[in-house]
Amino acid sequence: MSMIHAADIIFHLHEIYREGTRNRRYSAVCELLKIKMVKEPPIHQDGLKMIGLIEQLQSLNSPLDHNLAIDIFLAFLSDSLS
Repeated sequence: MSMIHAADIIFHLHEIYREGTRNRRYSAVCELLKIKMVKEPPIHQDGLKMIGLIEQLQSLNSPLDHNLAIDIFLAFLSDSLS
């Protein structure tokens, strides 16, 4: 009887964790796509934020392809920086 309860607990923990991972992954992608770099001193902070979000996706087992990560980074550079 306790094995059934333990299995139920493990199942529910997996469900909760998977949902949390999905939410964190979604939030990271949304933040990544909203960043727009400008030709002002905060560009360094924006770049670090993008790198952090890409690393966060990797830690959630949803890594971006290396070339895609570079393309996303370059796409957000303003025309004056590219």
